[in-house]
Amino acid sequence: MSACQPGISLLEAERPRPTAKRDVTLASESVSLLIEASDEQMGLTNRQLLERARGGDREAFGDLVERYRDMVYGLGYHLTRDFESARDLAQEAFVQAYLKLGQLRDPDRFSGWLRQITTNAHHNPAPSPRGDDSGSRGGR
Repeated sequence: MSACQPGISLLEAERPRPTAKRDVTLASESVSLLIEASDEQMGLTNRQLLERARGGDREAFGDLVERYRDMVYGLGYHLTRDFESARDLAQEAFVQAYLKLGQLRDPDRFSGWLRQITTNAHHNPAPSPRGDDSGSRGGR
């Protein structure tokens, strides 16, 4: 792995990676997550991943994104009936979930909590940073 890759510090570049890395940027809140399916975290429960994510482990949250991406995107498509809007909605839902991790009372209910965040993000879209109506989602 080259130390010249953007967004990777020299220490990160030198550290051996167990698997290929995928960068996911949740742009609406400038939250950038490194998603890496490490052997260690693959076998962890949602509860364990949530505890690690609450402690600041972005890779653990990235594993949760990987686990629930299809569910959130599917719900987004059901709500919007539009592929691009569903993708935007999924991104917003994961940003909101990341920002609200501390509010989740029962980690065993993460799936339902995330579905509710997705539904709420659809019904109450975040205002567009440009001030225009480009942030609205189709299918309402």
